[in-house]
Amino acid sequence: LAARLMASPDNPGILVDKDVTHLSSQIFFRPLAPVQAKGYDDLVPIFEPIEIENDGKWGLVKKNFVGRTNEIKMAIQSAKDMVQEGVACQTGAACRMLFVQADSGTGKSSFLVHATDRIKAIMRRVKTLHRRTFVVTNVSRENDSRIPFSLFRSIFRDVLSQTQADDEDSLVLSELSRFSRSAPESSDSSTLSSTSSFVSTMSTDAARFRYICKELDAPPEFMDVVGRKLLGLKEKNPNELTSSGKAPDLQKIVDFIADAFIRSTKHLYLVLLCLDDVHFLDEMSWKVVQAIFERGKKVLMLLGSRPPVSNPLSIDSTFWDNLQGKYCDEGRFSQLNLGPLSESEVRTLTAAALGQSVDDIDETFIQSTMSTSGGIPHHLSCVLDAIKRNHLTRRITNGKIGLRSSLSGESNFASVNELQLS
Repeated sequence: LAARLMASPDNPGILVDKDVTHLSSQIFFRPLAPVQAKGYDDLVPIFEPIEIENDGKWGLVKKNFVGRTNEIKMAIQSAKDMVQEGVACQTGAACRMLFVQADSGTGKSSFLVHATDRIKAIMRRVKTLHRRTFVVTNVSRENDSRIPFSLFRSIFRDVLSQTQADDEDSLVLSELSRFSRSAPESSDSSTLSSTSSFVSTMSTDAARFRYICKELDAPPEFMDVVGRKLLGLKEKNPNELTSSGKAPDLQKIVDFIADAFIRSTKHLYLVLLCLDDVHFLDEMSWKVVQAIFERGKKVLMLLGSRPPVSNPLSIDSTFWDNLQGKYCDEGRFSQLNLGPLSESEVRTLTAAALGQSVDDIDETFIQSTMSTSGGIPHHLSCVLDAIKRNHLTRRITNGKIGLRSSLSGESNFASVNELQLS
């Protein structure tokens, strides 16, 4: 059918049917008015692919967000369970992962944004929890799959900001001071130099990074490879940095970043690591995520991805099998598959978009909107935007909001698609 649609002289561009949209999980589509096709008794819904740029920014909470109630409750309960378990055992709960997979347009990113916001709201209710909760977010982009440690290039500075010294007494400060004197000097606050603020409050990225390197007994070359090349910290005189002359082994860098993450956040009650579009995550970042999951404590990972069947992950196959096997059995791994919205949810979202109560929306209108969008949140948003933009609704004879009457005033349009063609 798609080939026949493309062959039509009236075709303005690329057109596909619903079956193709289900197979193309990385592409967004705009629903168009259905067409009469040979061999089909009913009108056939058609779609136009559109380009939506992933700017790598975490989304904003939407005022009219509806649905995914059970899924959000599941995420919230995981956070609560981890905090309670950590308090009970006093050593922190083992890491957990909630893996959310969905096709394009199904609302995966919106779900992650709102689940994260709800968990933060829960933690804010308890003052001590709020002060000891750390949320870090990241959205991977297509090019990130080719950049080693792309995730931690983005979030490592934020993680370092959580670093606290185990002991603030004079002995520790003296050791830090002695350690800092062996470092290259620079007046730039974003360099690898040591400053007085490092000794007193560790208020700079450089100071915290040096402290972590000392805590983990990292070799000098890590300051160059991880500090300068990964974090972008610059020393005044590169020649002053002692190293073995060769880059560290990749697995050692993985272990160091994972250990630095764990060390920087060990005093917290809960770390919420929210990562969207992890199907773009590079192999080395996945290895660090694996190491944190296996060795860390108190980290709840909320991961969003296109279906791995059509968008393979650069994750270690054994680790993936363990997640779906023993870690799932232990309650540390859960997987959510987001599908279309229900008719009830479409009704609620339609009413909210039109600024009406649910009871004020005509049932025929809801059925038409549901049929046109398939319950896919992105498609539904396109339909509702078109309706509002073109003023395609009015009060019909039963007193409810329905589709706008035809120009003759004798009958209502039968569907949203007819309105779009009018």
